[in-house]
Amino acid sequence: MPKHVLTFKHLLHTPLTSRRSDDRESKSVNDLIASSRILRPIARDVPPHVSAGERVWTPPVASASGSALGLIDVEEGGIHPAELLRRYRISQRQASRSAAGPAPPPSWCLSSETTSQTSAAVSTATKDLPIQPVSTHQLRQSSSLFSTLTSPEHRSRLVDFCFKVVLRHLEDEQLVYFSSGDANDEEMGHDEQYTMGGVLREQVMYLEPHLKYSLLEVASLLPETHPHRLTDRSLPSILSDPPPDIGDNSQFGDHIAPSSSTDYVEWDNPSFSTSTTLIHLPLTLHASPHSLLRQLPSASSLTSINLAYSTLPSDLDKLVSVLPPGLRELGLAGVRIGTHRGAIVSEETLRRGFSALGRKLIVLRMLDLSFARFDLTPKILTSLLHPASTHLPSLRSLGMRGYLKSRGSRTGDDGSTDIIEVDRVDSVGGAKRDEARKSVMDIVRGGGRKRYVEVVW
Repeated sequence: MPKHVLTFKHLLHTPLTSRRSDDRESKSVNDLIASSRILRPIARDVPPHVSAGERVWTPPVASASGSALGLIDVEEGGIHPAELLRRYRISQRQASRSAAGPAPPPSWCLSSETTSQTSAAVSTATKDLPIQPVSTHQLRQSSSLFSTLTSPEHRSRLVDFCFKVVLRHLEDEQLVYFSSGDANDEEMGHDEQYTMGGVLREQVMYLEPHLKYSLLEVASLLPETHPHRLTDRSLPSILSDPPPDIGDNSQFGDHIAPSSSTDYVEWDNPSFSTSTTLIHLPLTLHASPHSLLRQLPSASSLTSINLAYSTLPSDLDKLVSVLPPGLRELGLAGVRIGTHRGAIVSEETLRRGFSALGRKLIVLRMLDLSFARFDLTPKILTSLLHPASTHLPSLRSLGMRGYLKSRGSRTGDDGSTDIIEVDRVDSVGGAKRDEARKSVMDIVRGGGRKRYVEVVW
């Protein structure tokens, strides 16, 4: 080939060719992914906290005239990212108040239709549930938080049997003796009739205080349908003191055990207390406990009262006025508020009553509000416990059993309205129970309360 013919072989290894090959080899993974998305667009997932039918606001795009179209897009229904951020923070704040950990994704939450169907099913099941009478197990459970509780094993079977016999005949109006008075005798100028219950009511006041307490305890555990429950005719006789002329020990000095014998213990000896005053009153299932407490002359000496499953007046000031200020334990488990059948007491009335209760009982250490038959709202608890310096400042134990269960109201055949409990074990119910537990704990620990209070669930 002649030397003057050009072959252009020197252009095969120019710097331009090497630069192109280097650029092709230096692309990163992110660049490749971005280029693939540009070439093949894919459908993105709907961002969280965006409901169906909503669309996210698009960034403003400059037009040919230099104006932005973002504001017009927002006015047409687009959701701004700031609104999405606000919704996200609200969900995080709600989740932090209910349970530990991040908020669940929207796909885990049940829709409003499912929630309404669940609540409708619960209300239907609530209406079908009958109102069951209070049992002995419920009454024994309501007295489990009291420090003065005596176990049945500490009493003899014979003593319990004697108590049940006394309870059986205290309300017995069977005539056992009748005497016709003599008209010539001034003292015997009228007929005398003696019934079994009348004789026992005259003699039961001479029992020792610890025997009176045991008798009242056995009577308080009788179920609601038991025919031998005590009434206001027998309770004052048990709680009354004997006449002073009979209380002289010199007349009955022969029956006292000698003090030199340390091994001799009588079955009716008050071994657990030397006090002659009744300090605990188990008054369960009573229709009007404030009326009975007003009649008792020794009510001011009581330090423990159990009013479980009783009916309290709608105006709680009537009950607060007769409660002794030195009360240390008060049981209000399963109480019903409102003496009129079917009457509903407003929340504001209950707040005022419980606030007065908290202000008066400044030395109260235990309060049992378990299985309440009224709507015990957080506002009522707040009025009872806040501020801690003046409302129940000595409180150490608070009974809230049954508060975390789903509750509903049911009207009985006689017109009475009760709050009954329905067990619901599902994700929504568990979240609500956790939220209710945390709200109660915040109320108990708030209000400036510095001492620990045990909440019994």
